Amino acid sequence: MLRDPSCPRIRVSLVGHSYLAEENRKSLTKLAKQVDLEVISPDSASDTIFDFAFREAAIDGEGWIMRLYRKWLPPLLPSSAYLLRSADLGLRRFAPDIVHFEGDPFTPLFMQVFFTARRVVPKAGIVCTIRQNTFTSRGMLLDWLKTAITRLFVPKINRFIAVNSGVADIYRTRFGASPEQITHSTQIGVDTDLFAPPHRDEQLACRSRFSLEQGDCLIGYCGRFLAYKGIPELLEATAAVREETGTDLRLALIGKGPLREELLEQGRNRPWLKVLDSVPHSEVADFMKCLDIFVMPSRVLKHHEEHDAHALMEAMSVGIPCIGTASGAIIDVLTGAGLVVPPEKPRELAHALRKLVEEKALRDNFGRAGRERVLSRYSLQAVCDLYLDVYRRVLHS
Repeated sequence: MLRDPSCPRIRVSLVGHSYLAEENRKSLTKLAKQVDLEVISPDSASDTIFDFAFREAAIDGEGWIMRLYRKWLPPLLPSSAYLLRSADLGLRRFAPDIVHFEGDPFTPLFMQVFFTARRVVPKAGIVCTIRQNTFTSRGMLLDWLKTAITRLFVPKINRFIAVNSGVADIYRTRFGASPEQITHSTQIGVDTDLFAPPHRDEQLACRSRFSLEQGDCLIGYCGRFLAYKGIPELLEATAAVREETGTDLRLALIGKGPLREELLEQGRNRPWLKVLDSVPHSEVADFMKCLDIFVMPSRVLKHHEEHDAHALMEAMSVGIPCIGTASGAIIDVLTGAGLVVPPEKPRELAHALRKLVEEKALRDNFGRAGRERVLSRYSLQAVCDLYLDVYRRVLHS
């Protein structure tokens, strides 16, 4: 989409730590072609996904700049409840039209950003990206406090961007947000040029690089090695289809996490199971291009459902037929473009695997449908266009 030169460029301050990961900065570069963009970020992040620490005060990108601030942690609060060491977060100098906060409005950082914006750029619109599709209970008093704070701020926020329907439901039913306040979009778009369907020779080269044997069909998973990601069910389902059909199914897992050693041990007794080391994100596309079927078998827990299903989107972008469980964002992403099965039901998962293994035409149809869905909803360009539409609606409301 080309920018209309007659329209003034919107100035956006985007607050969040996701762009410490280099692969996520493609979204910034795409967005910066349409708006004047500054990112406000802590200089470090450490959890099960991110582990970064920077000494720089800023990172210059293609048309954008990310300003990094040291964290300050108030006493007695968890490490995620931090503030940034800055008097105005650069908002006075940049004077944004939109302040876009990626996170929930009950966090200390949101409150710092909100009150700073109201003090130095009082006319700026406020946008929030919300991601948690379950309500994590911290005890009756803290739950009441979190709910009360969120309900207080919800009317003061111009627009929410919900990464899945589950989080949108929570904000409507528990926190009182109106449906008109909420737009649905994934947070980080997919690079559909990198994650593109492979040619036959390219697929063979990728399998050779990862030392993967196709057998009759090669199934794959990419993500954290955790039980609640449904890996035990995937192993059980694959073994069941192999036994029932005599088909030489192969299963390749790539990632890292607490189950790694256990999976390696199982791989020594199951020649059809290959456990690979995690690779840089730029190389994940080559792994996806090896596969015949991709599976995201996440479980549903009281305080966890799949909240963005990004690896699933990447597999769909490559044109791989996909199976996922009915957990959080998987339902939004995959329904109608792949097979969705109940979580923690290995027999149901085995049935879906067998169906795809035996019906090549169905695999081809789902491969095409998945690619088309990502191009229309989840690509870098599609997410950029949606963000720009949200910003314009806020400024003209």
